[in-house]
Amino acid sequence: MGIRRISSSPALAKEVDLSDPKQLALHKLYRPERVTPREKGYDLLKNPRLNKGMAFSLYERHYLGIHGLLPPAFMTEEQQAYRVMTKLREQPDDLSKLNLIRCYVPSDREEDRRPVELASQRAIVVTDGERILGLGDLGAYGMGIPVGKLALYVALGGIQPQWCLPVVIDVGTNNQKLLDDPFYIGLRRRRVRGPEYELLLDNFMKAATKRFGRDTLIQFEDFAFENAYTLLDRYKNEYCVFNDDIQAGLLAATRVTGRPLSQKKMVFLGAGAAGLGVAELCVNQMVDEGISEKEACDKIYMMDVGGLITKSRHRSLTDRHLRFAKDMDETKSLLEVVQKVQPEGTVLYASGSPFDNVELNGKIYKPGQGNNSYIFPGVALAAIVFKAKHIPDKAFLLAARRCAQSVTVKSLEKYARLYPRLKDIRELSVHIAIDENKWIELISHKLTLRSARASHYLLSLILSCMGCTIPSMLKVNKGLSTAKP
Repeated sequence: MGIRRISSSPALAKEVDLSDPKQLALHKLYRPERVTPREKGYDLLKNPRLNKGMAFSLYERHYLGIHGLLPPAFMTEEQQAYRVMTKLREQPDDLSKLNLIRCYVPSDREEDRRPVELASQRAIVVTDGERILGLGDLGAYGMGIPVGKLALYVALGGIQPQWCLPVVIDVGTNNQKLLDDPFYIGLRRRRVRGPEYELLLDNFMKAATKRFGRDTLIQFEDFAFENAYTLLDRYKNEYCVFNDDIQAGLLAATRVTGRPLSQKKMVFLGAGAAGLGVAELCVNQMVDEGISEKEACDKIYMMDVGGLITKSRHRSLTDRHLRFAKDMDETKSLLEVVQKVQPEGTVLYASGSPFDNVELNGKIYKPGQGNNSYIFPGVALAAIVFKAKHIPDKAFLLAARRCAQSVTVKSLEKYARLYPRLKDIRELSVHIAIDENKWIELISHKLTLRSARASHYLLSLILSCMGCTIPSMLKVNKGLSTAKP
């Protein structure tokens, strides 16, 4: 079967003088040709002479065993060339153009000709691209999110890059701008919902764990609210999955105020997946400190786009929101809610994004960044090293406590910083992984290390899996016997 037809450009379509060696060479290069391939599947896509990208028809993709290895869109070779040239002309300088060309035309280096096979993946970050923070529904273009998250696995947790696999589940998009874009590479339809969507996710989870093992870590990232916690609750007892929301900054603040979390009131401006996740972890921490779950929920005030979550709004709320519903008058004003809660004391500030230092009355304040990157690399490292089958919620309480305790007294008193320094995250990840060992072992039924050399063995095991050395790990080694979560 012929699978490749290269259409000549208009300039070459007209009659040419084939007696001219240059014209003859161009004619041979660009004339339409049919090729019967010997390779199929991934081997065919590695052959640049046979791979025509998204120009393969649906029949060809099935026949050649490449259906699923390409984006679901169909484009002619001319459309693909125009798409690349358009992107190339958008680049601001020659260096950017060169880097773009390298993405499309791999060099002859060994790592380009023989990429690492997908045989030893231990961490998968998966998204369906529906709720990309700050960008909305990106559909198939959401791939940058799992790629970026796994880059943090590598940079902050020391997890080896060949163990990481980013995945996008393309179920369509509700972004009309993308649906109208002729260059969009994703599925051109409105998003799939309901049983069909759930069946696809079930099949993905089964296929991923069958291929890479039951202890493969799978993190759900940037799913829509109605799907995020449904998937987590559905799979958390069957697979190694987790949610990376944190509360470490709140625990660090208790060292400044001198009061435990259970003696505080909290207002959450935002009741989406992240806000609810942090609120529920705070409830778990308060319960651990000795109060009931109802008392803990009563201390937390949640606000969403409709204002304060109250019992009078019960028809529009989920069960998870109703836990925090208050018997109060409705209001959309954050100021009114804060006045009703009546906080006492000064502000302890940690931003969601990096902020410059602030100087006030001769004192320099260094705002911390309330970022989950302090937590998930260490938890992921522990799950991978100790081959966890499941990750309990308790693991994140331990990680948050360790993160809070890693803030030095100098950072708290001199700079009012609620989180460790960014340059210390790798060391923090090792501490978290060691703390997590006791909980992950209970889940995976491994033998607990009880010898006097256990902590040193764990440190050596973790560092060997990280594939790197950390100069300051001598401090970690000395502190293992005294540090407690």
